Amino acid sequence: MKEPYSAGCAHKMYELRSKYPHCFWAAPEEFFTDGALVNQGTDFGLMPSVFEPGGIVQHEFFVGSTPVVAFKTGGLKDSVIEYLWDTQEGSGYTFESHNAGDFIFAIERAIGTFRNKKHYAILRENAFKATMDGEIVSKAWLGEFFRLRGKIFIDYTIVSKLEK
Repeated sequence: MKEPYSAGCAHKMYELRSKYPHCFWAAPEEFFTDGALVNQGTDFGLMPSVFEPGGIVQHEFFVGSTPVVAFKTGGLKDSVIEYLWDTQEGSGYTFESHNAGDFIFAIERAIGTFRNKKHYAILRENAFKATMDGEIVSKAWLGEFFRLRGKIFIDYTIVSKLEK
């Protein structure tokens, strides 16, 4: 709550929880103590981020077997894969144009799957299996930080394997 942006988000969550007590729950003060439990009890994680270079939050949802609805950007486009009923593959739902209409359409597809308990159970299992190793996510973030500084990140673990 010491950081202004975080405090603003927390206050908005409290406002929504008060306004919609049967549809919205949030306890920002408990996130770091009960975050995993919250993710397990969530039907979907919503991540309409415009910028998400590596992505860690979607993996926090995935560890809780929670599918994600996300804008296709950065690490989200690499890990949140559109669930397809015919193949029963995918870890969530995505949208490609960052606008309300596309976001709503992705949420509608997610709700359609939620209503079909068989497919929703498969989607939750897929979400858990989509969890990436922390090293991969950390290297993606490191690569993005290098890019923002106009530098090139070299993963020496890969280079050393190539030299052998």
